[in-house]
Amino acid sequence: MRIDIESGPRCTCQVPSGQGTVFRRFDRPPQLFGRAQMRSRIFAVSDVHADHALNFEWCRSLCEGRQYADDAILVAGDLASGMKKLREALMVFKQAFGTVFFTPGNHDLWVVKDANNAHVTSLQRLNEIFALCDELGVLTRPAYVCGAVVSPILSWHHQSWDTEPDIVGWKGIPKAEEVMSDFFLTRWPDGLRCGELKLAQRLDVLNDDLAQRRMLSSNGVQASHGEQGGSDGDGHGGGG
Repeated sequence: MRIDIESGPRCTCQVPSGQGTVFRRFDRPPQLFGRAQMRSRIFAVSDVHADHALNFEWCRSLCEGRQYADDAILVAGDLASGMKKLREALMVFKQAFGTVFFTPGNHDLWVVKDANNAHVTSLQRLNEIFALCDELGVLTRPAYVCGAVVSPILSWHHQSWDTEPDIVGWKGIPKAEEVMSDFFLTRWPDGLRCGELKLAQRLDVLNDDLAQRRMLSSNGVQASHGEQGGSDGDGHGGGG
């Protein structure tokens, strides 16, 4: 089974139906059928951007009534662009849900605007995030919960994903590296550049260390922040 991740603070949850299992999307995880009939569920959300006050309040609202205490949630990136707010948001999710998974998105790896870490690279920030998750008990590796293996997957965009033809007849369109924040708010070690396949492959290799792929089965949930996450074995994006 698979959970599709949508942009914006929206959630997906598993809903029993007479025709089998289906997935429906909600602006916030609903209370469904009472806990006696639905003992545990898996939710997924991305692009919460808890740096914004209203979004952070939305996160806090999930703690009301402890209605998700037996459930799991996979937070698939872009939770916050600084370590302080990332910690606060993950702690809120831990308070609301029984099990929390996290995989970083591009905003989570922004470092250039962080005056306290003027020389930290985005790979170092990734290690800081892993250490924070370990401290808080947030899972970044596959685990079996609610009857399925949930697998957070690291990914990064690269320009070979873009198979659309170039726009013609419209002058003045800036290059992606001139307008996309990732190109000037992330910082990478020598030899790695934002938007290049080599960077996406470098992060994908980390999945081999984190994911223990032998755990994955047909009865599993996989998600990355990228629209196409994972790998087909050659470092190219597979299904997220």
